[in-house]
Amino acid sequence: MKKLLLTALIACGVQFANAQTEKGAILIGAGSNFNFSSTNSKVDVDGNKTDIGKTTQFGLEAKGGYFFIDNLAGGLNLGYDSETIKPEIGDDVKSSSFYVGPFARYYFDLDKIKPFAEAGYNFGTAKEEDGNTTTDFNLSGWNVGVGAAFFLGKSASIDLGLQYVSNTLKEKDSSNDAKLINSGVQFSGGFTFYL
Repeated sequence: MKKLLLTALIACGVQFANAQTEKGAILIGAGSNFNFSSTNSKVDVDGNKTDIGKTTQFGLEAKGGYFFIDNLAGGLNLGYDSETIKPEIGDDVKSSSFYVGPFARYYFDLDKIKPFAEAGYNFGTAKEEDGNTTTDFNLSGWNVGVGAAFFLGKSASIDLGLQYVSNTLKEKDSSNDAKLINSGVQFSGGFTFYL
């Protein structure tokens, strides 16, 4: 009897996990990322790129999506990032950014753990403080990554992922073509709810 009950519970768990990524389901997620100082920052002025130091970043994200077909969700990502650049020479540079953009995530069917691949594009604004100077920027960027959703039952999962991110900042109201380019690998973690 105990074996039968255990088998039934496992089957229900697998069924719930699979049902949550079927066509018509809704995905709502929240998470954060921290990149362990693994990104390199460069300044690009008229095609001449110069390394300026390492970047440490912390961010919060929220996303909402819809499963257009089984295991494929698309939607909108909303986020806030705070970062510190430690240049080889001079004071630390602190910046914050707000962004929004589309994303797509595809889940691979396994039992209670579902690996996924995700890609997205973001655009928004950023502000940088360097000593007594504040500069406003336009932001654009993209990311691709992989991860796994660990289902906690019928309607929630813990998501862990690794992604490559590239962001470009261009000064607002500036006549030159100078850009700040941040790129590198980020680790992310969060929760997703499925309705």
